[in-house]
Amino acid sequence: MKHAKTIRVGKLTETKFSPGFYAYVGSAFGPGGLHARLRHHLSISERCHWHLDYIRPEMEFLCLWMTEDKEPREHDWASVLQDLPTAEIPVKDLGATDCQCQAHFFRFDQLPTLCEFRKQLRLRGILNAGVDEVSRYQLQVA
Repeated sequence: MKHAKTIRVGKLTETKFSPGFYAYVGSAFGPGGLHARLRHHLSISERCHWHLDYIRPEMEFLCLWMTEDKEPREHDWASVLQDLPTAEIPVKDLGATDCQCQAHFFRFDQLPTLCEFRKQLRLRGILNAGVDEVSRYQLQVA
């Protein structure tokens, strides 16, 4: 997000989002799998379903990190992102109203590196299927 913006996120709260890099953690085990979830989150939704749908119009998509692990990893990933030194939680429960995580949406002054993220997963013993980075350009070509 390049400029500060106040956004109402569903029923949670109206929040001022500061400029910076934001990371959202989710899963794609529902109908249509990863392809359907990516198509949804990369487009701008007219009807908001997930918390991210309210924020997405104000953000530029840069890249995604993904795994094809058959085990749900979103809570592990959220925990790792939250514990990175510069992580902030802009809105408690954002993306995580159905679990015990503090949030599944985080803000950083600088974009975290995939290398550091993988390292933290390995240190916790939760890197099973690997993590790949896909750029905005790669998704547009696919």
